[in-house]
Parts: sequence; structure tokens; C-alpha cells
Amino acid sequence: LNGDGLIGKIYEVGPGWSKVISVIDENNHVSFRANRDLNLLGILSGDGKGGLTGYMLDPEASIIEGDVLITSGMELYPEGIVIGKVSKVELNTDSLRKNVTIEPAVYFKNISKVTVVIPAAN
Repeated sequence: LNGDGLIGKIYEVGPGWSKVISVIDENNHVSFRANRDLNLLGILSGDGKGGLTGYMLDPEASIIEGDVLITSGMELYPEGIVIGKVSKVELNTDSLRKNVTIEPAVYFKNISKVTVVIPAAN
């Protein structure tokens, strides 16, 4: 992460280097909550164009444009890291899913400093 929010997860390390799968990667799925209402849960991934798309677990969820999304804490990432802001909400009538488009909090074209969070040992 950096001062703006979630960047991704480390998947390989070596002496003095690491490889990261960014949150905007299509193969990286992240569970989220809306900061406004922590009961609003969903899953997001990269859209292949540098942005994020996702869906709400509850199609009746009251997610709205402008909602700030944070990590849910239900997986690898600790709870409360900013991911981005909802820029569009659409109900897919075929799948009955509420889809969201998210503007990432991190500007991925200009990252200079990051912080690595190491999970606590059990």
C-alpha cells in the first residue's frame, strides 16, 4: 500500500526484490466493504484497462456513486485499507447482480514509495 491506498499483494520475493500483483490486475480478486455502511459487501478485480469493476454480494445493497470502498479484512488484506471510489452503479437484470465501477485510489502510473504490510504470525 501507499499513502493513497491498496496497491496489491506480493507473490514472489528474492534478495532485494519482490513481484506484486496489483489490485487492478484482472486475476486479483479483493473483497470490500463500503466505508459509509460496513454491511455493504462485494468483490472486485481489475477491468483490464487500469480500473476496477466488481459486484455486490447482495443485489439489494444500497451502494451509491461516491462511496469509498475499503478492504473487508475477510482475506489476505487487513480491514480498512482504501481501495477506491465508486464511479458507477448498474443492476444487471440478467444475473440480478448490482455491478460497480471503481476509480482506484492509487494512481498506478506514478508510484514511488510503498509500504509492505506483513501479516502477524499465528
